[in-house]
Amino acid sequence: MIFPFLILVLFMNPPDKLIFFLKILSSILFILLFLTTTPFLSLMKGMEKIGLPKVLRLLIAFGYRYFFLLTDEAERAVRAWRMRGGELKKFRFEDISRIVLSIFMRSMKRAERIGNVMRMRGLYEEDN
Repeated sequence: MIFPFLILVLFMNPPDKLIFFLKILSSILFILLFLTTTPFLSLMKGMEKIGLPKVLRLLIAFGYRYFFLLTDEAERAVRAWRMRGGELKKFRFEDISRIVLSIFMRSMKRAERIGNVMRMRGLYEEDN
């Protein structure tokens, strides 16, 4: 997805590259400002009004909800690693892989539990 933009930037003149970079930066900052100042429920209602499919809205809502849970899991895993004697100056690939695996396993277990609860509440209609 990024590849076409990289090709575009490679063939631009240096002043054009700066303008392109500033446009991208200002767009990202505007989006962040919009997302941080608008209540999430209003964003979801707006997405519904413009006709965004329900599946996509649900994915966005779940992603927003579980992003914060995932960051909490990551903080917990790093804290546990540091309490076991890990040092940030000696951060090795093995340590990173263990932390990522721990977060992944916890997330998978949580996703299974949440999926089961959603099925029990009738969110998913199973086609037999």
